[in-house]
Amino acid sequence: MSLKIKILAMGKPKMSYLAEGISDYLQRMQHYARVALVEIREPAKPQKMDDEKVMRLEAEKFFPHLKNTDYIVALDRAGERLDSVALADFLQNCMNHNRNPVVFIIGGELGLDKTLLKRADRVLSLSDLTFTHDMTRLILTEQLYRAFSILAGQKYHK
Repeated sequence: MSLKIKILAMGKPKMSYLAEGISDYLQRMQHYARVALVEIREPAKPQKMDDEKVMRLEAEKFFPHLKNTDYIVALDRAGERLDSVALADFLQNCMNHNRNPVVFIIGGELGLDKTLLKRADRVLSLSDLTFTHDMTRLILTEQLYRAFSILAGQKYHK
């Protein structure tokens, strides 16, 4: 049984080279899993809205895309850190236990609201470094591709 992965991300990448890289990795992964990227339209934000309210508005945009059967992985700077082999093991475990689909959530520039973090089955961090949410998309898609190549015994991961 093929794993289904959905990546929910706030907004569209602003840099075309990031969009091209993301598209490339999404296409490469189709050999291993059914992967879909869903770009959530950013909510209209009044200029003087505080960060908590902005994150809450963004969370409300994510929730309609989540089902009770989804295995949700929120990306957050305070999340658990995995190396590439551990991410591959995680994906293998999802396949073994029929966790379909696995839904990765990438928040906007402020991160994810606590309601989304509480709803998540797992919270991961991609690094101790801070990345833009657009760059996070590229890094996540590359790491997912790397994980699948590890599972397939390909030479991409050295």
